[in-house]
Amino acid sequence: MARSRRKFLRFFPGGFRDPTYLDWELNYKWNAHQRWNELLGFTEYRELLQKRKFTEIATRALKIEARTNLLFSFEKMAIRDALKSPTGAR
Repeated sequence: MARSRRKFLRFFPGGFRDPTYLDWELNYKWNAHQRWNELLGFTEYRELLQKRKFTEIATRALKIEARTNLLFSFEKMAIRDALKSPTGAR
């Protein structure tokens, strides 16, 4: 554990508050979270779900993910492939 800590601090001397750490590992995830709440917050998601607007939900989720790197490439492809079918979003 001490070895891993030393290695981490070599890359990020400021620890979890290091500007490089924030840039590489945290800020983009926080921005995606904020964007998610703007486009698909809990209340709006529930309303769309009750209206069975599955494609709209998936489209918004993909719009958020497209600007970040939250999913593996094969997961992105699976979502896009599913949306090609009329019932895929469900």
